[in-house]
Amino acid sequence: MPADDLTPEEVIANFSGAFRRMDLDAMMAHIAEDATAFWPVAACPTRLDKPGIRAQFAATIAAVRAAGGTEVVRTQSDMQVQHLGDVAVITFHLQDTPFGRRTFVLQWRWNRWLIVHIHGSNA
Repeated sequence: MPADDLTPEEVIANFSGAFRRMDLDAMMAHIAEDATAFWPVAACPTRLDKPGIRAQFAATIAAVRAAGGTEVVRTQSDMQVQHLGDVAVITFHLQDTPFGRRTFVLQWRWNRWLIVHIHGSNA
């Protein structure tokens, strides 16, 4: 299915599937060039740009591989989608240890939905 046929929910599902498979390039294809993020780790106290987002996901994937893992397992629940014209806000919980919350902001650009902001928090 071409990217422009995907809903915001499908973009997040594809992004999450790529993360599970540890396919960093497929993940990053869904992220806008000017995207920003706040990461839920003490080692990352500032806002990230796209290269910083890539580096943080790469570090997570490397840690999983170093531990012998073959996929990144994250259990999402309680997804909510807010459609606001050319913007969509998607929030969900991570039922893992530690418990976390994620917010993805997507914008309709160039005939497709792109992730323009990620906000993560852990409880």
